Amino acid sequence: MRARVMVLVIAMGALAGCAATPERAPARPEVPLEITAPPMAVPSPLERATADAALLARWSAGIWRSNDQARRDPAYLDIRTAQTPIWPERGTDGSHWFYVESAQAHIPGEPYRQNVFRLVPQPDGTVRSEQFRLSDAARARVAGSAARGQTPSLTPEDITPIEGCTLTLRRAGDTFTGTMNGQDCRNTFRGADFLDASTRITADLLYTWDRGMRFNGEQVWGPRNGGYEFRREMPPE
Repeated sequence: MRARVMVLVIAMGALAGCAATPERAPARPEVPLEITAPPMAVPSPLERATADAALLARWSAGIWRSNDQARRDPAYLDIRTAQTPIWPERGTDGSHWFYVESAQAHIPGEPYRQNVFRLVPQPDGTVRSEQFRLSDAARARVAGSAARGQTPSLTPEDITPIEGCTLTLRRAGDTFTGTMNGQDCRNTFRGADFLDASTRITADLLYTWDRGMRFNGEQVWGPRNGGYEFRREMPPE
């Protein structure tokens, strides 16, 4: 009997001792330290336009020809167009200046078109292509320079702006498209009232569609079934 009581007392003491022992709290899982990258600055519309103008300038420079199109369709001539960068010192505002010379491919030294244009980034994210006319003396002095591989000797005094004929260029992916503002670009060649011009530019395509229009909607000059498709003949140096 005494033995049974002793066993009971020992068992109760053991239980009491177990109850008195504090339980260990479960280990908390380790949470890895989260490292957050600083937010990237979002470029402003003007900053995007400045980058686009630089890309457009790279794509535009060089010598372009429409010979592939001329072989497919006799309604189009084989035209050679050279777009030469000029006046890099005047590009501190992000703009880019070009001298343009177009001639029939078999007589490249006798251009039928000479002008200057300037690519200017805009605060709304677009790029403007401003057009300038050369003086008669300047036209005679630099005619054929592109065919000879020369940079034309032009000064800002040789050009005057062509009012109302600015192209507004917008980028969509790998393509720039440009249009003029309604009927603002006045033109009287062959009885026209204004010039309707549009363009599309990629890394290897220069598409231009110039049409002389009357206010009543009649087209008096320029291709009727679409513009000229120029492919790059020679990249810029």
